[in-house]
Amino acid sequence: MKIGMVGSRSLSPQQCREFAALAEALAGSHTIVSGGCPRGADKAALQGARAAEGRITLCLDPTLHKDTYPMEAIEYATNDDRALARQFRADGPYFGYFARNATIARISNALIAWGTTNGTQHTIQCARTLGKPLLLLHRATWSSTDELITRVLIAIDTLERGAAS
Repeated sequence: MKIGMVGSRSLSPQQCREFAALAEALAGSHTIVSGGCPRGADKAALQGARAAEGRITLCLDPTLHKDTYPMEAIEYATNDDRALARQFRADGPYFGYFARNATIARISNALIAWGTTNGTQHTIQCARTLGKPLLLLHRATWSSTDELITRVLIAIDTLERGAAS
């Protein structure tokens, strides 16, 4: 299963540690899909997946600078991704990032999102449009990182069992 992990670039250091730990726990048996931003949630998801030596798919738009992303799997935004992104955002100087968000939603079997920033909300809108399951982590409703990981692993397991039947 491919799990998209997206969120704010301005997560707190504690939130980044929790997101990285979650990605590390998931990466043992799932591919982590990320937008590859060099800070915040994307960075944390990549760090966690790498710590687990897990599979990673990085989503990019060809209009964005990609030389700094030496990932083993790269998925580029397609014309369909751009069309989906345009449902929620107009073309402009940052449109490549919104096309990338649509790519994340398209190739992920489920999406985990933390935050309410524009990019995160855009990815959530795309995932909803595509009918993808969402796990939204807006506020800390768990008492420990272990509890967060347990809750998410149970939710992902439930999704997988539902998809298998």
